[in-house]
Formats: sequence, C-alpha cells, structure tokens
Amino acid sequence: MYQKSAGGKFKIDTRLEEEDSPNALTEMGKNITGNGIPNLVISEWTGGAHCCSNFYIFEIGARFRFLAKIEAGHGDMSHFANLDGDGNLEFVGADWTFAYWRTSFAESPAPEIILRFAAGGYRLAEDLMRKPAVSRQN
Repeated sequence: MYQKSAGGKFKIDTRLEEEDSPNALTEMGKNITGNGIPNLVISEWTGGAHCCSNFYIFEIGARFRFLAKIEAGHGDMSHFANLDGDGNLEFVGADWTFAYWRTSFAESPAPEIILRFAAGGYRLAEDLMRKPAVSRQN
C-alpha cells in the first residue's frame, strides 16, 4: 500500500479497509469493463472526515492505459457489482450533491447512482437506477 504524507491511502483493487469487501470482485487482471482487456482498479482515500474516495481504472493488457477516474466523494461504501448479470461490473455509489444541505451529514440525502462502462467511459446506467413508483396506498 502507498500512503500519502497527508494521511490518505492508495490501494491496488478497491478494498480500502476490509478484506471481505464486495470489491474483491475487482482483483487485479479481471476484465471489469467488458472489452476483453484485463483491468486494474486503484482506490484512493484522501484522509478527510467523510471525504473523499476516488477510483482509478486502468487497462493492463498489451499496453498500460488509464481509462477513468470515478470521484465517489463521501462514498466509502461505493463498490463494483455485476447488477445486470452480463459479467461486466457496474459502479454503485451515491450522489453527494446535497451533502450537508440544510442538515447534518448523517441526514444528507444521497440517492444511489449506478455507472456502467460504455463508449470509453463510465456513464449513468439509467435502466439499472429506475425504481417502481411509490404506491399511493401508503
């Protein structure tokens, strides 16, 4: 592990704290994007009270290539998962736009977001984020 002098941490794969994390799915060399090229995920925690987590995704095939940086903000629970059963991993995080907005951090609204690797980058997977309408009976 590499540790920055300011107290942050970098780790190969995305298991920042727990070895049994769901991010064990991102072991080095696994193809997570679906393009057939092995990947490397490096996670970063900047050392703040709630912030910030970043994820750097690289291709490690015939040539080493940076693909994307996902800024997860306060998202220490962010992770990769195969949500649609296609074998590729989607990124599951939260939208922290309203962190501390008119409330404490613990009560801040942070709706779940899901990103999918498509067209050379991570994009919103709107089809996986749709939820059924709330029942009027409740």
